[in-house]
Amino acid sequence: MTDPQTIENHRPRVYIDGQLVASGHSEGLAAIAKFDISWGANDWWSAVDPAELKMRLIDPRAELLAYTAAEGRRIPITIRRRDVMSASGEATVFDGQIETITAKYGKLTDPQTGNRRDVWFIDIMARDQLGPLAADRRHGPKWPNREETQKRLHWGPGTMAERKLFLDIRTASPIAWQPTRLDQYDNASMLLVYPVAAYETQQNVSVLTVLQNTARISEVQNRVYYDPGANIIRFIAPPDGRRIEMLANGEQRLSDDDGLVLDGAQFSPKNGISAASTAREQVTRVELTRRAETRQKSDTPTYMTMTELSDERNFIPNAPSAMTVQMTTDHSWGYDYWPQWDINLYTTITGTYGRQTTGPIEWHPREDIETYLGGYGRRFLNPAPPLDANGRPEVFMFRNSLTNWAPGTGPFSIVGGTLSYGPRGWSAELNPAPVPVFGSATVTLGQVTSTRAIGQLAAGYLVADHSKITALR
Repeated sequence: MTDPQTIENHRPRVYIDGQLVASGHSEGLAAIAKFDISWGANDWWSAVDPAELKMRLIDPRAELLAYTAAEGRRIPITIRRRDVMSASGEATVFDGQIETITAKYGKLTDPQTGNRRDVWFIDIMARDQLGPLAADRRHGPKWPNREETQKRLHWGPGTMAERKLFLDIRTASPIAWQPTRLDQYDNASMLLVYPVAAYETQQNVSVLTVLQNTARISEVQNRVYYDPGANIIRFIAPPDGRRIEMLANGEQRLSDDDGLVLDGAQFSPKNGISAASTAREQVTRVELTRRAETRQKSDTPTYMTMTELSDERNFIPNAPSAMTVQMTTDHSWGYDYWPQWDINLYTTITGTYGRQTTGPIEWHPREDIETYLGGYGRRFLNPAPPLDANGRPEVFMFRNSLTNWAPGTGPFSIVGGTLSYGPRGWSAELNPAPVPVFGSATVTLGQVTSTRAIGQLAAGYLVADHSKITALR
């Protein structure tokens, strides 16, 4: 059992406008009643919205009431927790701006004396560093040194170097830019069509939309995430395909031992793990929209406008449950884009078609706080996808689980979830998305059944769900 002082040390610390205002039940500060941080998405295709914090603080001295009067001002808020593996000893789990803050008067039983006391309940809603980008719809830059009639456009058209420069100016956190095939034109002269497309002046797009469409220049499956632990904006795409292997000792692993095997003792999938759960990712087609400038003539001098071009690729013809995902990239259609787009999307779509996932996975840390904050905690107590050494989402599967061999479940990555803190400490609800699986070995039922494997299954689970199991022995 962890001693009370160690537990106190691991309570989160809340900073508002740079000032420490709450930390557990420490003397002289407000107390944290609870908070939830919702982040990410449910699958590989949905848009990633800014992470949202909902928090309640208990303020016995009315010291936070002044913040409720700061209407119209976005107030910075940061939450940090202890991290035994970082140089500073702390890790940031949320960094953003308060959008609403309200106060309500009430009474509460003091946990130390048992007496009823008067307090203020402070309710806060905030969004992370992507929030201001989603709200910022001011026009992007224009290029006055180019032809006068180009003023019909904003955010370009231009080169990748120019787009990076102006997005860096409009974002408070650094962006982890990735190389693109358009970088080679940064210093080119006399370009007839610019490699990065612009927007018409009537398009009041958000900075977050421009950033997302720019992220898809380097990888069409990229989505924009903010990582508060590193204070950086990342572009994240699905991982490459994996293969499940059965070792001679009966252990299951991912190909080349590339992935993390989770011990089910700390995890409890809602309603168990079911291969017959509802399919969420039956995508078969993708429609990609690109733009490029074209020159129009009228009574006035020639002017420029943006012309759209959409291309639809059907990756699984004649599929019984076809679904199209629509994407937009600012990679100009005047420049080749298709080869890498085909390869990566083919891997994800064909490798996940027909696959299903469990519902959200609940993670319950053990009492040994030092252990879980130094291990799983670094992955799951941060509202951003855990990444491998190559910057791709880390791949997970449950240790020796029967579901690893079902077409409906198996290896997954974390793409979103809810990070929570309350009276019982830390917890996380994680949203899994299936990872492409190719060429997995066939096994017998006897090789993959155990008390642990069967105990992870939901009621109504069918052996018939396991097409990879070739014999019942």
